Amino acid sequence: MEEKKLALWGYGSYGRSLEKIFARKPDGEYRITAVFDQRFQALTQEGITARNGSLVQDPAQIAAMFQQGLFDAVLLAIYDSTQKKKASSLLRDMGIPIWDTRDMTPMQPASYFKTFKAPLRLSQEGYVQYCFQDQYLEILNTWPFVFDGEGTLNGAYWHRYQRRFDYITQLYCADLSGPVEELPGEWCLLSGVFGKNYWHFTFELLDRFVVLEENGYRGNYLLWHTDFAEELLQLAGADLSRVKWLDDLRPDTVYHFEKLVLAALPDDSYAYAAPVLLRAAETIKQNLPPITHDYPEMLYVQRIGTRKLIIDPDILASYGFHTIIPDQLPVAEQIRYFRHAKIVLSPHGANSTNSLYMEPGSVMIETFPNSYINPCCLTTLELQKDVYYLQVTQRLEPTMKAGADQYADYSVSARLLDLAVRAAKKLAGID
Repeated sequence: MEEKKLALWGYGSYGRSLEKIFARKPDGEYRITAVFDQRFQALTQEGITARNGSLVQDPAQIAAMFQQGLFDAVLLAIYDSTQKKKASSLLRDMGIPIWDTRDMTPMQPASYFKTFKAPLRLSQEGYVQYCFQDQYLEILNTWPFVFDGEGTLNGAYWHRYQRRFDYITQLYCADLSGPVEELPGEWCLLSGVFGKNYWHFTFELLDRFVVLEENGYRGNYLLWHTDFAEELLQLAGADLSRVKWLDDLRPDTVYHFEKLVLAALPDDSYAYAAPVLLRAAETIKQNLPPITHDYPEMLYVQRIGTRKLIIDPDILASYGFHTIIPDQLPVAEQIRYFRHAKIVLSPHGANSTNSLYMEPGSVMIETFPNSYINPCCLTTLELQKDVYYLQVTQRLEPTMKAGADQYADYSVSARLLDLAVRAAKKLAGID
């Protein structure tokens, strides 16, 4: 087979993990011959070079280097979907092939792997517990990969969000040539691609913990450490002596599970998770430490990452909103603010997760940019008794390009916001 020469565009942690995977493939099959990144100058100043020792190049040089025959196609390792689309369009315009990984061997379904117990349908609708034997774990770029002794990737663990990274799972090949460490006993891997994000941890992992505990699982848990994960698990009643953090595992070590449990759901899983999360929310509220001060009835949740809502503080003050930055508060304090508020105004983001803890008669107002409308807390809000939900979306003006940048900061119409706040006050009984 003729060797495929590839250029890698994107040299963040994602691109470097792809490069590491390619380095494991047999000689003469694939070779990364050039690496490009918009931050090439900063990477060079930091002394970061490609695995073959070459400098990271300016993407503006891609066309010239392709004409020189230095590579046959480009593999995009750009995490940001907007930037990835722009790069794809640019390559197509220049007539440069984008390498498609669909010819690689995909992951295998759960039925392919050896088990110590047949799959269990758990008491909560939709949930299945798989019980695998002799599985291995390796971590690349904060993504845990589970595979068997032949290096075959186990597909039971990957839900629809994780499958957005199909080309890293299809390229994946395990490396069993290095040290292997035993994890004796029974373990549940409770971590995902976005496991360090507050919303994804709550809506895609906390529910699994609750269901497994309700069904009598008494083994150990393995997951990424964040302050919110540790605090939420404690509030949900977890025994932290049964928890091991993936962060504590040694790099370049493969771990072997004697017994591995994975709790899985169908791809369209949030409808199944919603009642579980509401049960968990009640337990968490009951376990909160005692209140030490009063909480405002009108709450504005300030987002400090990307996709911030641009709004005049004087406007917020005129309505009577008290502003918090949840990232600067312990989880218990965030929950209390949401629980005691009659109206919450929040730009879309992980902090809207705390709507789980709002009480009957309260109102959640969520704002969105026109480029990214994803009301992902609706599955729980629909089941919360008498918690009202209003949505305010940025208007698409004639000068805007639809869907231009889903990470850009945005503003909403003052008129639409006023209508929403006045409606919320009536629903919440605030004069």
